[in-house]
Amino acid sequence: MKPKNIIFIPGVILLFIASACGKSPLLNHANAADSATSGLSSPAPAACPLSFPKAGLCASLSWSSGPSAEAMNSFALKFWSVSSATSSGPFSDPAKSVFVKLWMPSMGHGSSPVTVTHKQDSTHTNLTGQFEATNVYFVMPGAWDVHVQLRDGATVSEEAVLAVKL
Repeated sequence: MKPKNIIFIPGVILLFIASACGKSPLLNHANAADSATSGLSSPAPAACPLSFPKAGLCASLSWSSGPSAEAMNSFALKFWSVSSATSSGPFSDPAKSVFVKLWMPSMGHGSSPVTVTHKQDSTHTNLTGQFEATNVYFVMPGAWDVHVQLRDGATVSEEAVLAVKL
C-alpha cells in the first residue's frame, strides 16, 4: 500500500462518521434552538391565520406588493375579535401597539425597520383594526419570518409569525 492510501482511507472513514445522521459531537444540542420553531406558536387554523390568544384577536396579512427581494414590499393587516367577528369584520384595534419585524433565521439577521401605520379612509380617519406595513425590505432571497407583534412599549406581549419564501 502506498503512503498516500494510508492517510486517505482513514480520512474517508472519518468523513463518513462525521457526516452520519446523528447529532454532531461538536455542537451543544441541549441549548440549541430549533430555528424552524423557536419562539413560534402552533400553526393557526385558516379561520385565524395569525393568532393572538391573550388579546382574543386574529389577524390576516395580505400583500399589497410583494413579497420580493428585488423591491420594497408592503402589506395590509386586519385584526378581529375571535369571539365576535370573522376575517370579513367587524375589525378591532388591538389594545397594544402593532409592530412588524423581519427575520431570516438561516442567516441570523433581520432587515431594516418596517413602518406600521393605521390604514385611513379618504377623510384621514383611522380605519378600526386595519393597518398598513410599508418599507418592507427583504435584503436577499431565501426563507424569512414576518413577526407580527403586539407590544406594550418595547415589551412584546404577543407575537404571530408568518413564514415567507423568496
